[in-house]
Amino acid sequence: MFLGKGELRKSLIREFDLRVLGDVDRGAFEDVLDEVLATVMSVFRRAAPSKGAVALQPTPPQDHSRDGGRTARKRAALLAQVGRFEFDPRGFEVIEGEPFVYWWDASDFQFYARHPKLGDVCYTTAGAQTSPKERFLRRVWEVRRSQVYLRRAEQTGQRPDLSRISYVPYLDGADGMVWFEPPSNVVDWTSKGLTLKVWHVHKTGTITKRVAGEGYYFKAGAAANSLGAIFNGRAHRWQSITGTMGTTSYPNATVRMSQLVCLFNSQRAKSILSALNPSLHFNVGDVNRLPIAPMAEADRIFDLMDMAFAGREAVRECSVEFRAPGSSEWAWYLSWAQTAVDLVEGVPLPALQPVPCLLYTSDAADERSS
Repeated sequence: MFLGKGELRKSLIREFDLRVLGDVDRGAFEDVLDEVLATVMSVFRRAAPSKGAVALQPTPPQDHSRDGGRTARKRAALLAQVGRFEFDPRGFEVIEGEPFVYWWDASDFQFYARHPKLGDVCYTTAGAQTSPKERFLRRVWEVRRSQVYLRRAEQTGQRPDLSRISYVPYLDGADGMVWFEPPSNVVDWTSKGLTLKVWHVHKTGTITKRVAGEGYYFKAGAAANSLGAIFNGRAHRWQSITGTMGTTSYPNATVRMSQLVCLFNSQRAKSILSALNPSLHFNVGDVNRLPIAPMAEADRIFDLMDMAFAGREAVRECSVEFRAPGSSEWAWYLSWAQTAVDLVEGVPLPALQPVPCLLYTSDAADERSS
């Protein structure tokens, strides 16, 4: 219903009359116990397409219950027509691939059609594959600081001189991080990553498919969360090499960094991408389909979050920016920013009343606070 280029979907919709969709999702069969099989039932009539069809969604997408009674609950909900939607099968044409987002209303389709898509205004790419990670990656604190190239991402005019430096920050999966990405991992990039490239040539016979987007390394960008059921994003805080799970969109004269990061962390973006791709992996094509709507306060929101994140890093002991133990207002700002990016256009930003809290843990727990 959702994935792929949709050639079969489009062919069926154009040639036959779709009457009913039964989006049973996981748990349709009592004998299949785990989250491995999502099921949909469709009824087509051999006739010219009509403008009306019905979809049944017996349990909402956010229901991830896995107990023994979920199949019976779905069966009962189908009989009672719980989660009944009426839709026009030809109404998905405004979306590339025409996924069956039958629960969208007219305002959702109008919003999507009205605004330009991310792939039309800026470049998005994944990066270098570093598997096996034990061979090529290190934690930033595992190597000498003098061997690590550390330069802020906004200093775009300066490129790394690797004649004396071996390691550079490596930005991959979000691992719970939102809004900004601190340098947690570093990769050996001596001689422009020669060891990694020779490894890929030996294993696969190619470099370009395994070390993608090399021309954009060390440039400031906004990385999307590629893995997981919830979409969000974070800005490159340091000049980095991106990984295969570090899908990054690069700002330009049309789209600013603040717009990208605020967009990626908005509830609307999460809702749209979860609808277009309900799996656990968002790829470059998914990110490129995001509509970009103006956000008047994006710069102010981004600057305030940057300031709050700098304060957090200054008291987090595993950070390269650590200064001294102390409290951080980051948790409060996360909640404030979510409200701010989800405001209706024209509504003023929420009041700033930050509440500091002490950081008791090192790297892991606080990074996953969101």
